[in-house]
Amino acid sequence: MKKFFVLFFGLLFITAVKSFAQITITANDLKSFLAVGNKLSINEDTSAATLNIGRKGAASWDFSSLTSDTVINSNIVSASSSPFGNNYPSATEAEETNIGSQTQSWEYFSINNSYIGYGVETQGNAISSISKNIPAVKNLVMPLTIGTSWTDNYVTRDSNIITSSPPIVNVDSVHDENTVDAYGNMKLPGGITVPALRIKKDIRYYVKASNYYSRLIVYNFLSTNGTGVTLTADTTSPDTGVIKVEGITYVISGITDVKQANNTIPENFNLKQNYPNPFNPSTTIDYVVPKSSFVSIKVYDDLGREVATLVNGEKMAGHYSVEFSAKGGSASGGNAYNLASGIYFYRMSAVPMVRRDLGMLSNDGQAGSFVSTKKLLLLK
Repeated sequence: MKKFFVLFFGLLFITAVKSFAQITITANDLKSFLAVGNKLSINEDTSAATLNIGRKGAASWDFSSLTSDTVINSNIVSASSSPFGNNYPSATEAEETNIGSQTQSWEYFSINNSYIGYGVETQGNAISSISKNIPAVKNLVMPLTIGTSWTDNYVTRDSNIITSSPPIVNVDSVHDENTVDAYGNMKLPGGITVPALRIKKDIRYYVKASNYYSRLIVYNFLSTNGTGVTLTADTTSPDTGVIKVEGITYVISGITDVKQANNTIPENFNLKQNYPNPFNPSTTIDYVVPKSSFVSIKVYDDLGREVATLVNGEKMAGHYSVEFSAKGGSASGGNAYNLASGIYFYRMSAVPMVRRDLGMLSNDGQAGSFVSTKKLLLLK
């Protein structure tokens, strides 16, 4: 059932955070993380046999001891530009992954009100395979927050073609139950701490070829910046505390916002100078939020035209950093861009959530409590 492990490739995303007690993940958050042109690096820990998965409701998770035994790199591409896009006419994107030196795979998906998975195609010199979901799978139902749940029923048809051998076809019937059952702070390797949701997936399937039933329990810990952890649990384990695990993968996002730099609560808003500056092709912008606020950070050219949106959502108090690349797509999922050398400006505006709830916004709809603009220089 490798397709369930592949879910992680398209399952991590950015969230909007209203407070520590309420984390909401929207379709736009996911579209931003899985925008065409983005890259993912998935780390696999094959040595950990147990892990503390916390508890239901308010919780915290310390995954800082995870190690990276192997790394899988992938790119998000448009479905129409991929080799097998015609087989999945409803898909809009595909995750392209290199498996060794001579094999590639493409996982096809789309994001509307749900994150929909259509299938995976693998192509190599000696073997190729096709795994189609009928109907397409609702991997996520948006928006996600504590208490969100959904059920899905579908059939997977796996066709494995080995050179000089007849095709091998397997058909599985799947019943998939999903529940967002916990929220809290998650600590990962490198000391990064981020707010996250825990999704429990209870997957029961029937393998027609061998006439047997089986079950998988998968936990996905999804963070506010695309950073997260996925693991398969022993089906006899409880849903709290230290349990037996296997198939652990994790991603530490470096593509877009946000890395929380430390756990101290700052006193004032602050937008820091980007580094390096001048830069080519990317630079990092640090900023500070003293209380739960709606934060916007946008980049403009020297004529005042907006070229990128790096941050546009609700943030808890903390120290953050966001990466800006002169070649890519905006963090809000806008069109791809390739900026020319020159002077650019980045502007941060922020308003505390209490004042936002009272309607105290500036005329342009951005936060009026704090505004700061700084200059950056792109040299190619």
